[in-house]
Amino acid sequence: MDLSWAVGGTAVAVLFVLVVVLGLVLWSVRTHKDPDFKIECDVGIESLMPSLAGITLGTAVGGNSVEILENGKFWDVLVERIGMAKKSIHYETFLWKEGKLGKRMAKAFAERAREGVKVRIMLDANGSGGIGKSEVATMEKAGVDVHFFHRKTIRNIGVLNDRTHRKMLIIDGREAFVANEWPRRRAKEAQISARSSSVRHIARSDRFPD
Repeated sequence: MDLSWAVGGTAVAVLFVLVVVLGLVLWSVRTHKDPDFKIECDVGIESLMPSLAGITLGTAVGGNSVEILENGKFWDVLVERIGMAKKSIHYETFLWKEGKLGKRMAKAFAERAREGVKVRIMLDANGSGGIGKSEVATMEKAGVDVHFFHRKTIRNIGVLNDRTHRKMLIIDGREAFVANEWPRRRAKEAQISARSSSVRHIARSDRFPD
């Protein structure tokens, strides 16, 4: 009886310590704040770019052109540019839901693939779980290389929370689109189209397998 009480008491003590440690970890995470930078100066943004790039761990790249595309116009331009691709299309997105917009995108990708354009698509397995099976079938049948990032499998059990939130389209390595919304609904935010030297930096952030 004394031994069982000792074992039980030890188990309770260990459990208590684990709860305390876990509580401290959660408290630390919730009370942590990101640094708040305030920059005051009397020079223009061009002079500040090297400093801003360093603070954000980014790179300032010159020689580009940028176009802001708002609301539904974004999708019209996107489909138009996809139809003009000559060599390659790389598309990565966090969200893709079944619907009219998804079917429109799938059709555009499939048409270019049939014309010999290399089309590669990377979808977050969780965020794009609602993509229509017919949309995937349409693309794959046409020769589109469709990948799902970290599907729910035993092999991926340790990385299920490692997801891709990137939302970008790169056409022929020369034009890139980055956005906040992808095939789910009509976007109501501003999206960006970039051309020239910055495209290769955007392309470097994709998660396509080699």
